[in-house]
Amino acid sequence: GCTDPDANNYNLSASVDDGSCQYPPDNDTPATAQAIACDLILTGTLANANTDEYSNTEILGNPLTGNGAIWYEFNADQDYQVTFNTCASADVDNGVTDTDVVVFVENTDGSLTAIATNDDSGVAGCGAGTTGTFNSIVSINAEQGNNYFVRVSTYSSTTTQTGIVIEATCASCPDGFPNNDDLCT
Repeated sequence: GCTDPDANNYNLSASVDDGSCQYPPDNDTPATAQAIACDLILTGTLANANTDEYSNTEILGNPLTGNGAIWYEFNADQDYQVTFNTCASADVDNGVTDTDVVVFVENTDGSLTAIATNDDSGVAGCGAGTTGTFNSIVSINAEQGNNYFVRVSTYSSTTTQTGIVIEATCASCPDGFPNNDDLCT
């Protein structure tokens, strides 16, 4: 069995490690979130990702599955409109074709508050093939000095795919955020 207490499948009664230990991804919790910045594309994996306090809950009207999640952290060094998307996830090895993304802002006490979520972008090509629409696109107004955490998981509880690609694109807002759904220029 697995004798490493840091592994997901640690076996207290095992006396010899048989090499079967399964470890979560490095960015398995908000505390270990991987940094993401403007115009950056990152790959990741949900393999062996653990569930968290948000698993099997509903956030901003979006029901989340009990699947594990990985986390990314975006630090706003100025005011931006930021779009996070997982559209290219379907194109990597064992790529996820139905993602679920939630963006949180970090409060002054360190707690997180959900501010945006998306499970199906509805955009052709954001998922499997040229017509897939089930991967996620979510946009936020990121205020200078704030930290934002992005939780990525699968939407379907039966999904076995694990490959993730996340991209952050930013539009600078030097004159502040525009009203309604207008874009920064």
